[in-house]
Amino acid sequence: MKKVVVLILLASLIMPIWATGQTEAGTSPAQAWPKENIQVVVPFNAGGDTDFNARTYAKYLTKELGKNVVVVNTSGNGGVTGSRKVLESPPDGYTVLFITSAILMNMISGAADYTLEDFEVANIAGIRAGDIVTIRGDMGIKTFGELVDYTKKNPGELNLGITTAAHNHATALYLKKAGLDVNLVDAGGTSERMAALLGGHLDIIMNPLGGIADYLKTGELVAVGNPIANRPKYIPEIPTIVEQGYQAANDGYYIWLFPKGTNSEIIEKFNAAIEKICLTNPEYQETIRASYFQEPYFANREKALRLLNDQYEEMSALKEFF
Repeated sequence: MKKVVVLILLASLIMPIWATGQTEAGTSPAQAWPKENIQVVVPFNAGGDTDFNARTYAKYLTKELGKNVVVVNTSGNGGVTGSRKVLESPPDGYTVLFITSAILMNMISGAADYTLEDFEVANIAGIRAGDIVTIRGDMGIKTFGELVDYTKKNPGELNLGITTAAHNHATALYLKKAGLDVNLVDAGGTSERMAALLGGHLDIIMNPLGGIADYLKTGELVAVGNPIANRPKYIPEIPTIVEQGYQAANDGYYIWLFPKGTNSEIIEKFNAAIEKICLTNPEYQETIRASYFQEPYFANREKALRLLNDQYEEMSALKEFF
């Protein structure tokens, strides 16, 4: 009889913890998190804008969350390799993916066999200031319209460098739909594309302004247009492709995603830290402005999912190329 009473008492103590999702003595998962270091997976090589943004956030997240936030680059297949690593990680809040809208192109192109629903979308924590359509100065072309005209007269002559299945691949396809008759060449990440353009192995690239600004000043390179919807605040001098009369706009988001099943309270605690850094930390804001001409931007889980689903629907028009 005593054993039965003891078991009943134990059950009465344990069941409320199960029912409320508490981990120990009144502590919720979010309150206890993080207990250890957090790994941020960037599915691209080090040195690019995605890596830069991830590491900038990691620096301030370490201060906000009280544990080291460590960036790990796991590149391959346009972002699919790193995304899958997170997809297959335990949903304990200690592995998170930082990626761009490339994840949508991974799906559209068939490079990925997963969807956004296979992750927990946490937030959008930034917008690229644009992958500037850039050519060498010795081509004698100044505008996107002039570039289109040249390719119509010389179809298939020029090579445009991309990363297959990544965000800039989608942008390149929008440019082709707008009339740019070029060959798409898989040329690696931003630094590889830049080297190939300067070396004469490519004729056109689309890279963030941060990496090409000095070459624009010398005239070695020329920016013919920005393939996003609106001119960024900090890049007023480069017209958009849309302004020049061509429907080719592809905004690039920076996105945080957790493995499916990650506790929602943990994600909200993470989001609160990201939002605080993004919208209230002047040091962070100056860093992204000085390096990549970005403005601070944050969208919560609900808005982020809506924006990404809308962008996926727009990108679906590119399936004709695959």
